[in-house]
Amino acid sequence: RIRINSPVILDMLEKIAPPHFTSQRPVIVRPFKVLCIHKDHIHQYLEALERDWRAAEQERDMDHIKCLMDVLEHDLSYIQELQSGDRDGIAFQDLWHLFQPGQIISNQSRTNLEAYQVLGTSVKNSTDKTSSSFAIDCFSYDYDGEGFGTIDQGIEIPAYAGDREIRSLPVLPSQLNPHGDAVKDLVERGKRLVEVTAKASASYRKSC
Repeated sequence: RIRINSPVILDMLEKIAPPHFTSQRPVIVRPFKVLCIHKDHIHQYLEALERDWRAAEQERDMDHIKCLMDVLEHDLSYIQELQSGDRDGIAFQDLWHLFQPGQIISNQSRTNLEAYQVLGTSVKNSTDKTSSSFAIDCFSYDYDGEGFGTIDQGIEIPAYAGDREIRSLPVLPSQLNPHGDAVKDLVERGKRLVEVTAKASASYRKSC
């Protein structure tokens, strides 16, 4: 967890990150959503200070924000490694980094490959609060014989302790699928289907 003590950083985050952040709750816990979501905004805020630098007080402000940027670039560099596939294991608290809204994900089946687009994620607790899971709300497209339409899908990953092998997850971002690019494979499969269905079928009966 990261506790923000700097009044400069607290003020900045309240300006650029409402309603994700308030100085009344200065502790940011994994997966550090507010810092990841607003990383570009923090960088832009620093650049604006550097352009308009006039006094020693602003130099102090820049030093504080540079310190935060250093944390993002170095202490939290493992997040980029997770998203690029450079790490083998992932903690339950960090699953959010793999499954962002709009991301294309897929299962790992060789014979029944399916892909989905992520709508959102959440952590769900059981009614008795004894267990929890990481829930992925997503959708896919399917054909019912008459037309194409969307199908809502819910995928849950039960909570676990320590790190879990990323490739053991039931779904993965398509670019991390060990069997290849799932999106490319599905597009090729769709093209083959179009080619087959576009050909008219015919039968021939020989007259006697």
